[in-house]
Amino acid sequence: MTTTILLPLVNGIVLAGAFALLARAAGPRHRLWMHAAMLLVAALFYVSFAARAGAWSGVLLELAGTAAFGSLALLGLVRRAPGMVALGWALHPVWDVALHTWGTMEAYTPEGWVVACIGFDLLLAALIARGWAGAPAPVPAAGARGPLRG
Repeated sequence: MTTTILLPLVNGIVLAGAFALLARAAGPRHRLWMHAAMLLVAALFYVSFAARAGAWSGVLLELAGTAAFGSLALLGLVRRAPGMVALGWALHPVWDVALHTWGTMEAYTPEGWVVACIGFDLLLAALIARGWAGAPAPVPAAGARGPLRG
């Protein structure tokens, strides 16, 4: 029992750490975008699981979740608000557990996936909330003078 929970949880945390480092290395202009895009990808995984299983009511439900998490991601990007993206990552495990552990959508979710997602999602939420993602720097207006603009 411990292995079936611990191993996927550690895998999720390690993958989140690797992704966060990759996003960090991409630079301040791309960090928030990468975290927001990955939130959408995380939601789309469940759509693909439901489609592969032929669970068409599950596909519709997962698409609704994808729209909700995609909206938080987009809102975070448009407003340059990492907190919105962090909120999406923090809420995603609630969706996962409610639908894929206690809910009727458990049948098409790969074993250990939800536990790995909990580790992945919560670590990214915490890192983003602590400023790891950072908002992209504002783009200066055309013709603006600054330290590098002569």
